[in-house]
Amino acid sequence: MQVRSGAPVPERAGHKLRLSFIAAAIILLLAGAGAYLQQKGLLGEGRQAGVFYQEVKTPDLTGAGLRKTAERIMQEQLGKKLPFVSLERLQEAEQASVIFRIGVAR
Repeated sequence: MQVRSGAPVPERAGHKLRLSFIAAAIILLLAGAGAYLQQKGLLGEGRQAGVFYQEVKTPDLTGAGLRKTAERIMQEQLGKKLPFVSLERLQEAEQASVIFRIGVAR
């Protein structure tokens, strides 16, 4: 075996090109796997493009629907259900006033 002295020999261009292709392939593989997992929901249910979303239902704007919604919110906020008295629609503001009686529900 013979040892040469002097300046180091530069790397061949083929070796650098091969390393570049390997690095690009790894990056594309990781990006593809991440996109696949994101699409399948394996990174967390209810996620799309990194943002949480909720499915929005069309509101029931009938009298019974408004009453049911008001009773559900009352139960969530107050922890109790009051007796229903009436429902008044306010036409100019497109709002409704649901009135409950203070007391014990029967």
